[in-house]
Amino acid sequence: MQMVIACSIIEKSKDDFLVVILFSQSSDKGKYYSERLAKYGTSIFFLPRTNHRPEALLNLLTIKYKLWIEKLGKFKSCYVASIDNIYIHYILGKIKFNVLYTYDDGMANIADNSIYYRPEFNPLPRKLLRKIFKIGYKMSTIKDMSKCHFTIYNGLKNIIENTFYISLFDYSRVRQNGGAAKFDADTIIRIFVGQPLFVVRKDYDVRNVEKKIAQLNIDFYYPHPFERVMPTKIPVIESRLIFEEYLMATIHENPTTKFEIYSFGSSVLLNIKDFPNVTLFYIYDINLSDKLHTIYSLYEQIGVNKLSI
Repeated sequence: MQMVIACSIIEKSKDDFLVVILFSQSSDKGKYYSERLAKYGTSIFFLPRTNHRPEALLNLLTIKYKLWIEKLGKFKSCYVASIDNIYIHYILGKIKFNVLYTYDDGMANIADNSIYYRPEFNPLPRKLLRKIFKIGYKMSTIKDMSKCHFTIYNGLKNIIENTFYISLFDYSRVRQNGGAAKFDADTIIRIFVGQPLFVVRKDYDVRNVEKKIAQLNIDFYYPHPFERVMPTKIPVIESRLIFEEYLMATIHENPTTKFEIYSFGSSVLLNIKDFPNVTLFYIYDINLSDKLHTIYSLYEQIGVNKLSI
């Protein structure tokens, strides 16, 4: 989602951009969107795997070397997401710019118990890295410096007060990237948006999820990029697009079709709340409520329909 928002910011600007992408985990969708971003300006691809030692030390050395090779000049503006990331902090300290802007990293921007709203955690190894690499920027610094925050969450509290709403629903992007499905006119299409729930509870693998949603008459399953096992009884949509753009393109191709989108706790439902011809449902599960209570609360704020099964 970060890269889609970045594309939107760049497309609305007349300036030239240098794009820096930090991957925490590679996926086909990540590669596709990084290639899209590369069209807007020279891209530097760093591949940090974790924030843990000794990999964090190696990653910072790699970034230091690549920044030295690039010999970056001064920038008029700088746009960043992932404001808690030590690699972002390091890069900001190594470049010159006049104005700093921030944009959404996802649900963390609007969940008031997320890392963006908690005191910054700096264990000894992290403090040592900051001292060795002379990293002065931190999350609070970025918040204070950000002139404006670009957000897809209209009307919801964000990391700073001054926000600018960016609509994800943009048909011009549909025409550029395609990827739509075609359905019969005047029908209702039910799509379940997957997520790696096994991270929340080990017994909530895709087979268990498939059993739980069997009564909903789901037409298609849209997997999360990091899901490896697919359902066997529900047709799976394969697309290089993130779901938000896939749905936008499909709505464009099927203007009289109604879409019902279901999920246990995907942030996708927050991102598509303003899409036309779409009704949203979240599946409340008491076994997941202690882990998903924050997103349940956000669902209630924006009017997502609740289902208990």
